Amino acid sequence: MRVILRTATLVLLLGVSPIHAAEGLLGNANAIYKLPDELLTDFFIEFIDSGIFLNPNARYLGEIILSAGPIGREDALDCERFFSEIGEESAQIVRQNMKSYLFVCKDGSYSKIEAKERFGAILNDSIDQDYKVDANWAWYSSTGDTAVLRAFLDNYLENPNACKPCIIWSFSSNYKQNPDVKEYFWVDLGSRTEEEKGRLSGIIVRGETPDA
Repeated sequence: MRVILRTATLVLLLGVSPIHAAEGLLGNANAIYKLPDELLTDFFIEFIDSGIFLNPNARYLGEIILSAGPIGREDALDCERFFSEIGEESAQIVRQNMKSYLFVCKDGSYSKIEAKERFGAILNDSIDQDYKVDANWAWYSSTGDTAVLRAFLDNYLENPNACKPCIIWSFSSNYKQNPDVKEYFWVDLGSRTEEEKGRLSGIIVRGETPDA
C-alpha cells in the first residue's frame, strides 16, 4: 500500500495538498511540458521551495525535473532570478544535487538523449522498482515523451519483474488527470492484440487489478 499511495501523482509525492497546489504552480507538476514559457521560472522556484531535495520519498525527482524540464526552451528559465529567489542555502543544495546531471543553468543547451543518458539505469527499459515508476513519470511530466507511456504498458505486459501495482495505480491516476495520457492509452490500445487489450483495460480503473 505504501508503494501504491506514493506513486499516485507527482503532486502528492511532493507532499503538496491539492488545495495548496491549486493556489500555486505545483499543481502542474504532472504536466510541466504544458506550462507556458513565462511561468517556467516561477514553477521551478516553487518546486525547489517545496523541499524536493529534502523529501526522502522523492528519489531522483528533483534531478530529473530540473534536468529535463527546460529542454527545448532554455531561454524561458531565468537562472539568475531562479538562484536569487530560492536563496543561497537552496542554491547550494541544487548545485550539489545536479553535479552529475545536466542542468540548463550550468550546462546550457543539450538534448533529451544527452540528459537521459546521465540517469542510466534509473530511466532504463525495466520499470521494476517503485522509485523507477516515480522517475519515469517525472521524465514524462517534464518532456511529454510518450515513449515513457509505451514503456509502462510494455512493462506491465512483458516484464515479470515489473512493479505492477505501482504501474496500475500511477497510470490510472495520470490517465484521469492528464488528457494526453488518456489519448495515448487509447491510441496504443488499438495497436495491441485482443489478449493484450484485455489485460491492459483494467489499468485505467483505479483499484481494479487485471489478471497479470
